[in-house]
Amino acid sequence: MSFNRSSAFPQIPQNASARETARRLIGLPVPPKFDIAHLRPEHLPPGERFETPADGRARRDAEQERLERSPELTEVADRLLGCSAESPCAEVTCPTCARRFRRWLTGQALRHQSTLDLQMLTVGLELVPTKRLANFDLRVVKRRAAQRVRRAAPSAQFILGGIEADYRQNDEAFLLHAHLLVPRLPRDELIALRSAFADIGVTRALKVQPLRDPPAQISYVLKFTTYHRPGSQKGSRRPNAVPLPDYAFEQLTLWRARYGFLDFVFMLGLRRRGGDLVRTDDKK
Repeated sequence: MSFNRSSAFPQIPQNASARETARRLIGLPVPPKFDIAHLRPEHLPPGERFETPADGRARRDAEQERLERSPELTEVADRLLGCSAESPCAEVTCPTCARRFRRWLTGQALRHQSTLDLQMLTVGLELVPTKRLANFDLRVVKRRAAQRVRRAAPSAQFILGGIEADYRQNDEAFLLHAHLLVPRLPRDELIALRSAFADIGVTRALKVQPLRDPPAQISYVLKFTTYHRPGSQKGSRRPNAVPLPDYAFEQLTLWRARYGFLDFVFMLGLRRRGGDLVRTDDKK
């Protein structure tokens, strides 16, 4: 039996508010073959499975305590209190809603990956001092990145990914970076991309990876973590993850709270049609 998305899934008006759009997207079912919760099931150990509902609730409980302790974050904490499975808050700062959005986005990415020959690019976008992050404009970062990508890699007619903020304790700054799924690019365009993002102040502004394990790699296209890994990586072993310092946690939370989930999605050659991300050259 074929899976008919148009009949199975409710349509989402293009003019719906950002909050309402996110609320509907995270409530959509994901076809099993593209559902990361089935592809990386809960019986796997942490780090190998996709975050479970229980994982999300545990993280939410822990972070709610941090939110309520900070006078700067009481408004954010209040907005999360009424969230439930039946009535999700659709706040970027809510771990349970973030998990559901990531499940939807990963499903969209896996659906496109099944018909395209893609690779993963990790691109450094901006190094933002911690004290400036809360007021830093994400949309400006996205526009600037899109302009650079279009100029450096004109053959890339499909790009889908997400923008994250990685805390760099030694720099007292957050590195805004993007994980992007992109068709294989000519060598000269990769060189141009490295040059285009070489001025942000980090050693390696562009990393290229083949998709050897698409579900695992694509599930990390977008994350909303509140930890960092101080110290240096030794071989294949990464430093242990620890919670962000209070001030960095406050700045990151205030920054994320200004936006909706779709603001953190980076895409070129795609648009939202109802509950799906479709290619702009798709006439259906």
